[in-house]
Amino acid sequence: MVKSATILIVEDDLLLAECYERWLQAGGYRTIIATNAQTALDVLDEQLPSVILLDMLLHGANGMQLLNTIQSHADLAKIPVVVCSNALPKHLPELAPYGVRIVLDKTVLTREKLVAAVREALL
Repeated sequence: MVKSATILIVEDDLLLAECYERWLQAGGYRTIIATNAQTALDVLDEQLPSVILLDMLLHGANGMQLLNTIQSHADLAKIPVVVCSNALPKHLPELAPYGVRIVLDKTVLTREKLVAAVREALL
């Protein structure tokens, strides 16, 4: 049996993070939730997920600061990132150097869109 991909969900709204977790687990993915950038870095020290699902507006260090830190480590820089946020960057190409493959708008997000985005990021 092939192991499923692990998705690190970095979202400070725990209810929303748990919703994403249910959606992704129903899609066959393993998940880890981090509610802030420091917890995400602690998780990344222990294991490398297949994809990072990242909210840009986090308490403490924000998503952009976390992306900068991730890119400063060669092993972490290879992990594809799916941004899922209310604060959307206007131009995805500006985030491409940070490993961002897809940007999703939380306000119109569905389970199907989230699972499809993660699947695409894994390609």
